[in-house]
Amino acid sequence: MSIENPGPESVTFSFDQTLYTSSKYHPTLYPFNASFYLLDSQMPFASIQTPQIQATNGTKSTVPPQQVNITHMDEFTKYVLLALASEEFTVALRGEGDLKQGSLPKTSVDYDKNITMKGLSFVSSWLREYEILPFTGFNRLSAFALQSFHVINGTEPDGTNAIGTASIPNPTVMTIDLGNVTLAMSVNGTPIGTATLPNLTLKPGDNLVDMRAEVYQLVVVGIVLESYHDGILPVDVAGNTSTYDGMQLPYYNAMLAATKLRLDLNVFDALKGSNLTERAVEML
Repeated sequence: MSIENPGPESVTFSFDQTLYTSSKYHPTLYPFNASFYLLDSQMPFASIQTPQIQATNGTKSTVPPQQVNITHMDEFTKYVLLALASEEFTVALRGEGDLKQGSLPKTSVDYDKNITMKGLSFVSSWLREYEILPFTGFNRLSAFALQSFHVINGTEPDGTNAIGTASIPNPTVMTIDLGNVTLAMSVNGTPIGTATLPNLTLKPGDNLVDMRAEVYQLVVVGIVLESYHDGILPVDVAGNTSTYDGMQLPYYNAMLAATKLRLDLNVFDALKGSNLTERAVEML
């Protein structure tokens, strides 16, 4: 499944599917409008047009990319939280279409299928607020890790004065376009800067993504001087906003608002090669 080109009121959906059947009959299943629901909900969060297929065992079909309107924002937001926060989640596909077997008259079919998939299992505690799943109290976003991070000399026009790379695993079959994701960084409640993951698209498997940051460098040096002489800072990272083509995405913002993790940042390594290196070492 792919969720791409996100907008405030629509996304582009596409997915591959496989039909399993033990029936000796192989009718034609005609295209129909399929709606997706959360379990036990009567409000669909999105609907797509499915292709025509021949119902033989193992038939594979592709639903091509479709721009899909978000029909109920609250339901879609809960779906996003399920997909990103659960180890495994289930949604329902419902609809009505036509079926024809050989020379027999065409008849109608009611589709009501529960679909279970792996989730990203980031932070299951998000789901307590939305009453989707019981609170389980663990933080899977700890799999997020900095691979590199260093201060650069000077400041770029957008305020960037540090760059790096981060690794984010995606154990699902979903490709998810999150847009430009911003994160707030602090140490013991003191803001030390903001970071951006530009054009963040999580594909199945391990993802190595670019990070750009505006770090309050003198604040960081002051914190090290006062309390962390070994240069290892416990940096708290909190989700902020997600934007795409300059527009905020409310369903991803809800997820980011609950995103919190802690990273250990080696300030000395981050300062290597920068103009602040010698000054910081002398001050220490």
